[in-house]
Amino acid sequence: MSLNNFDGDTFVAFIDISGFSKMMIESDEKAINALNLFYQVGFDTIKKFRSESKFIDGLFISDSGIIYYNKSKEKLYQNLTNVDRLLILLSSLEEIHKSMLLKRYLINSSVSYGYVRFTKKIETSGISKNPIYGKAYVSAYRDNESGHPKINPGECRILIDSLPKDIKNFLENENENIFKINRISKKANDKNHLYFYWMLDDLELSVEFDTKYKRIYESRYDSIIDLLDEKWGDLRSINIK
Repeated sequence: MSLNNFDGDTFVAFIDISGFSKMMIESDEKAINALNLFYQVGFDTIKKFRSESKFIDGLFISDSGIIYYNKSKEKLYQNLTNVDRLLILLSSLEEIHKSMLLKRYLINSSVSYGYVRFTKKIETSGISKNPIYGKAYVSAYRDNESGHPKINPGECRILIDSLPKDIKNFLENENENIFKINRISKKANDKNHLYFYWMLDDLELSVEFDTKYKRIYESRYDSIIDLLDEKWGDLRSINIK
């Protein structure tokens, strides 16, 4: 399944496998299994969406993936809006997130909108050429790697500043029903992103989910404190003159 040429503005997602570096250090087998699954899930998802005339293209290398909506392949009768295109891309990300989770792997995904260009090149034995570049790709990559706040394992989020004007107007007019139905929401402590709650059936559960997630995430810090205090406590209990 080859990639299609694209040159223009569209939605782009950068994906990576959470904790992959640690996997490589701890177990070659687990890391290789994660990669094989990631590539297969990505291939199957893109193939399925293309068969449904939902024009998702993707490129996977190491523990990362870049997928984007190729609107140049749309049929004239489809009359899709940018909201429709964003929802199609998010639906493909949901499938990848869920398929990885079934095997107990987590991915992070960041979505940006803007210019991106992919051009197929002539390939020869021993070298594969897959040039993809543009502001949207760079923004999605940077957000996933070093965005603020830091993206957490399993999250899928969208950069608000990058969104096209029609979607920004949609949000500013508080016409968010379609976003709520599709489980997309802002978080009180983050003005930079919209979050796609792919793991929930109902957005009303998002506050409860975020509370539980934060408690579990922060408990790792508390557990380390408890361990250190326990061991230091062993020393304190010894009366050393």
